[in-house]
Amino acid sequence: MVLSDYLSLARIYVPEVDSTVLSDANVTIILNLAAQKFVYLAEALPTSTLFNAVSGQQKYNISTYVTTFCKVRPEGLWWYDSTNSSWVQLKGRTLKWLDETYPKWRDASSSSPEFYSIDGDVITVYPKPDTSYTSGFELYHFKTSVDMTAGTYPFSGSAAVRYPFLVNFEEDLLDYYKYRAKQIMGYDAKAEEALMMFNAKALKAKTELKTRTDLTDARAKSRTRNTRGMFR
Repeated sequence: MVLSDYLSLARIYVPEVDSTVLSDANVTIILNLAAQKFVYLAEALPTSTLFNAVSGQQKYNISTYVTTFCKVRPEGLWWYDSTNSSWVQLKGRTLKWLDETYPKWRDASSSSPEFYSIDGDVITVYPKPDTSYTSGFELYHFKTSVDMTAGTYPFSGSAAVRYPFLVNFEEDLLDYYKYRAKQIMGYDAKAEEALMMFNAKALKAKTELKTRTDLTDARAKSRTRNTRGMFR
């Protein structure tokens, strides 16, 4: 569905909220908020971003270096060890852990990064790199959605890109619209019901998106082959 489809369905699903209550522009804002919340809860858009390692630089602002960041993935942050021509996964830690384990870490000499911490908008690495390297860091993260405008699809914000793996979840965004629309009309109980439905669908989508039937089938076939082999 593109934005115009959403606007039509919004009026059908909550007919008492017409354009005199919520303009199309305001409905669009709510729908784009719904998409942002959906991809956050469902962890729907996994990706990674390369950014430059700078010699002697310990802190990197996410808003500058990883502009599509939503939240970090389990794979975390990797650093390219140019000396050994290999990628190294850094260990995720908290600043408190660094303070307690390496009290002088802020003053330590530059070397090969081993740990990282994400705090708000800041990625901190320790030790700070001793060489600059183009695309020397790669952060695995979930990305945020791109706002819809006229003629564009949800999540991608593009008229040319419709994510096939998210098509079945596009209509779920309207549950968030129902929540806001009914809240505005003072239907608090129905609003909370719609919000609960939206959250439940997003979390269900999270589980479904992580299901790899190809790997599941492969494991099942492997177990079957091994079992058969025991009796041959």
